[in-house]
This record gives sequence, structure tokens and C-alpha cells, in this order.
Amino acid sequence: MKFKSIEIENFGPYFGVNKINLETNSNSPVILIHGENERGKTSLLHAFRWCLYGRTKDHSNRQINEMNFANWDAAESGEDFRVSVTLVLSTEDNEITLTRSFLVSKINKFGDARKTDTKVECLAKNGNAYASEDVPILINDLLPEDISEFFLFDGESLRDFEEKLSADSLVATEFVKDSIEKALGLPALTLIVDHLNILRNTVNKELKDFFKQKGLSENLLREISQVETYISIKEKNISELNYQIEISNKRIKELKPLIDANATLKEKYEQRNTLADSISKSESENTVYSSEIAQMISKFWLPANTLIASTKDDIESEIDNITKNMFDISDENFRRTVIIKTLESNLCEFCHQALAPEEIVNLKKELVELDRAVGNDKSLKSRFESLSAKKNNFRLFGDAKSDIEKIKIKDKQILSNRIRIESWKSELKRLEEILDKITYDSSLEREYQSELGLVEKSKAEIPTVLRKVEEDKLTLSKLNGQLNKDSSSESPLQYKIDLIDLQIRIFSDAITAFREKMRTEIEKSATKIFKVLTSEKQYDKLKINESYFLQILDDNNRVVKTRSQGAEQLVTMSLIGALIECSVREAPVIMDTPLGRLDTTHGSNILKWIPEMSSQVMLFVTSREFREKEDRPKLGTKIGYEYSLVRDSVNRTRIEKTSHGR
Repeated sequence: MKFKSIEIENFGPYFGVNKINLETNSNSPVILIHGENERGKTSLLHAFRWCLYGRTKDHSNRQINEMNFANWDAAESGEDFRVSVTLVLSTEDNEITLTRSFLVSKINKFGDARKTDTKVECLAKNGNAYASEDVPILINDLLPEDISEFFLFDGESLRDFEEKLSADSLVATEFVKDSIEKALGLPALTLIVDHLNILRNTVNKELKDFFKQKGLSENLLREISQVETYISIKEKNISELNYQIEISNKRIKELKPLIDANATLKEKYEQRNTLADSISKSESENTVYSSEIAQMISKFWLPANTLIASTKDDIESEIDNITKNMFDISDENFRRTVIIKTLESNLCEFCHQALAPEEIVNLKKELVELDRAVGNDKSLKSRFESLSAKKNNFRLFGDAKSDIEKIKIKDKQILSNRIRIESWKSELKRLEEILDKITYDSSLEREYQSELGLVEKSKAEIPTVLRKVEEDKLTLSKLNGQLNKDSSSESPLQYKIDLIDLQIRIFSDAITAFREKMRTEIEKSATKIFKVLTSEKQYDKLKINESYFLQILDDNNRVVKTRSQGAEQLVTMSLIGALIECSVREAPVIMDTPLGRLDTTHGSNILKWIPEMSSQVMLFVTSREFREKEDRPKLGTKIGYEYSLVRDSVNRTRIEKTSHGR
């Protein structure tokens, strides 16, 4: 199947009629649609989904009310208007024109409106119309809705896939297994086995009724009935557990956006408390600083600090001079003692020869000078003691200079705290205004965790119950086998039972073999794509083990246990690409902003690979995802058509062919 064209009328932001040609060929399979945020890319994706299946979901997995598709400008015009999407589809042997529409009518002067029931029209190439009740069968035969998520997806869907793949092993393996089986059509085969089992049970019941009427094998029939009851109870238990999982998952999806909003609100409460604590702490610091400053200022000598410091410096300088003089006098006193000793012995202190008369005269003169210095020594000692006493008195005044520096520092800290406090108070006021309007609901988190717990508990119980069912079914099979032996000569139903059992074995064995082959084929295809997309040379392949856990193996065949967010995106894209490549259906691929969270290298690798995804690929991109100079050469002639979403107003977008579009 391929899309030939789409026509949108008053759908979402698309006012009036917008029609674009989508025909591509094998040489140019890519259709580029450029649009910045809020231009209508997601609305265009919704238009495809709604036209095909009559419904589409938002990012919270909730079905969108059709009235939300109605264009606002058309609604405000006051006139009745039509909302419609027409898709022209081509298959190998037919061309189908599918139109889904409804009318919106104004019903009073206040602008209230109502819509008609949605109408679907489907025409074959020869002009014959399909009955409306046959349209879902026709479309699902072309692209089953349950696998369309692999062909028609946006960035949010990719993120959802990533979360499932990176979740706990049970969720991840179930997602991979379910995706592979849906894409490759296994549910249709298992449905055949289910129908055969129903037929087998019907014939078995006829056989048991036959034996009852004949009064044969009563004990065996009672035993069979008892085991069937056990199986029925356990299967009912499994159904209840699956139902619990379904309703819990539904509630989890409903709660998730509320929990996210609650988490944001909780964060704001924490911010408010942190701000209040910071304000209180800084105000307390300022109180302490102010008290310490007041205590230091109360010292009476601080105003005379300059005079005190100058006097103290003078005293210390004079003490230093006196100390130096006293050391000099000490040296002179030692010299005086030596001279006196030399004069008394009349011998030279160095050679111990008798002194010459002139030497004795010179020594006596030197001795007179030294005696005079010794007299000065007494006055210096007295002065030194006096100055030292004064210096000790200055210690009572402390380090005034140091106190003034401390006052300046603390004053600066007070000012800095005041600036921060005012800023915090402003932010606190803003948060208080927000929180006054909204109430934090802690019960939502408890309910969310409770529902998660129920899902995990139910999923953990199902394998155990299934194992017991299989054991009971094995017992029942043996009992039925015994009954069949007893009935071989008594009942004409035995041949029918044997034939059904043979068919069940054939299909069951085929399903087992097909499932294993599917796993291997998807693994090979995903690995091939992954090696094209990744820039990590040590990554060797993707492995889907027997439990359907999807792993990255390095070049030493070791499992990469820690996967980055970028790696998760590439694994997800590789799995989707493999599902598309191996799918039982060939259909167009539509990707809405799939490159937004990838780095330029991996984004470039995906752009190069995109033309290989399908025979027709529509890519919705922003200017950040698709850079004209760098990225256009990567697609080159692979681009068939190219359009831009042009915003005329808040509620109005139109689709224009670009200068590059053919």
C-alpha cells in the first residue's frame, strides 16, 4: 500500500482545504514536510490515523474527541462547516479513495455547536462504493491497526517505546515479544489453534455425553470433569489477573500526567521550603553579625585608633633603637674587660709579648672612652624598661586595626545577605502565589505506586497459574486419551477427535517453529540497521534471547549492561525498522520529529538510512532536526516531494510546496 494524496478540510490548524500529492517512486521514496513547533505536524499525523481508523490518541494514550479536530477559525466564523480528511491509497491491483468527515452546525447565538455522526465513504478505482461496515475490514487488511504504531509514529511514541524497552525485564520482554508477533501476523495463527481447541472441546463434550447415555466409564468421566473444573477455575483466575493488569495499566496512563504535574508541584513546595530556610538562616546570620559589630564598636579607643597605632609604632621603633645600642655597649663592655686585663699583665693579648709604651698609652685612652659608654648603658637600661612598660599598657587596647577590618568584612556580609534575602523573598512570593491556587495531592502518588504494585503482582502470578494449567491440561489429555481408547469401539466420534488433535499438533508445532524463526529474522534485521545507525565501533550486534530480552553485544560477545539514552533511541529505531522490514504488510512510514533528541552524528546516520525503511517514507522535521546545508546532501535525490507548514495565524496553518519540491 502507498499513499497517493491527502486532502484535509478544516482539520486542526488547517483552515479550508489543503491537498498535497504524495506519489513517490523507488528512486525518490522520501516526502519531507518542514514545520516548526506548533505548526501542525502532529495534527497532520492525527489526520492520517483518524481517516484510516476513525480514531486517534494523544500523548497520554487517551482517545481524542473528534470535536477537538474542528478548526477554530472555522468554528468562530458562525457558519456551518465540514471537517474531513480524504486519503487516496494505491495497492497492487486497486486504488481506494477513503473519506472520513462530519459536519459542525451552530445551534444558538452563543456560539454553541454540535456535530453530526462521523461519515465514512470508500470508493474503489472503478467507482464502486464499499459498504461502511466493510471499511474497517478493508483498511485492517491493508495495514492492521494493532501494528500501525510501527508505521505511523511521532517522537513521543518513540519515547514510549524506549521506556518499555528500558523498563524491567518482564515489561521489556513482553513488549518485544508482543511487537514481533503482531508485526509478523502470529496472532492469526494462534487464533486457528484457539478455534481448533474450541472444536475439540465441543466434540469431547459430545463424546462424554455419549458415554453418559451408555453408562460407560463413569469413574473416568468424573475424574475428567473434576480436572476440567480445576482448569476452568485457573483460566478464570488468569483472565481476572489480565483484566487487573489492563485496568491498572489504564489507570497508570491516566495518573502519569497527573503524577508528573504533582512532581513539578512537589518540587515547587520543596523550593519554597528551601527559600524560606535560606531567608531565615541569612537573617539569623545578619543578626549575629550586627551584634558582633555593635560589640566591637562599643570599645572606647576605636575612635582614637590612628593616634594609638602611631604612638605604639613610635614606642616600638625607639625600643628597637635602644636594643641595638645596648647590644653595641655590651660589645664595648667586653672590650673594656679585655683592655683592663691586658694593662694589668702588660702583655699583648694575641702574641703575649711585653707591651710597648705607646701601646699602653693608646689602650688607656680607649679605656677612658669605654668607661664613658658604660655610664650611658645605665641610662639606656632605664629608658628601655620605661618604654617596655608603656608598650605593655597598649596591649589593653587590643588590635584596633584588626577590629576595624572585621567590622568592614561583617558589614559587607550583611549587605550581601540582604541582597540575597530580597531576591529570595521575591521568588518566594511568586511560588506562594502559584501554590495558593493549586493543592498538592499526595494520594495520587500512593495510588500510582499501588497500581504499579498490582500490575507487577499480577504479572508475577500469571506464569505460576499458567504452569499449573499446563499441568492440569496434561493430566486431562492423558485422561481423554484413556477415554478415547475406551471409546474406539463404542463411539463414531473418535475419528473426528483424532483428526482435530492432529491439526492442533501441526499448527502448534508450526507456531513454535515460526516464533523462533521470527525472533531470529528480527534479530538479524535489527542488527543490520543498528550497525548502520550507531557510531560506537565496539558494538557488534543486537541479540534477542529466548526470553525476548533485547540486548547489545560488544565485539567480544559481551552484553552491554549500561546503555545510554542515545543507545536506547538507536535500539528502539532499529527494532521498529526491523519490524517494518519483516512485517506481513508493506505500508508507508510516517515519522513525526523522530530526530529531536539525537546528536548530529546519529541524526545524520538515521537520515541516510530512512530511504531504506520503506517504499514510501514521510518525514516531519523542524529546522533544528533538518539543517539545510548539512543534511540535504544526505538525502539528495531520495526526496520525492517537499512541503512546508506555513503559519498564517495562531489557529491557521497552510501547506505549501517548497522550492525544492518537485
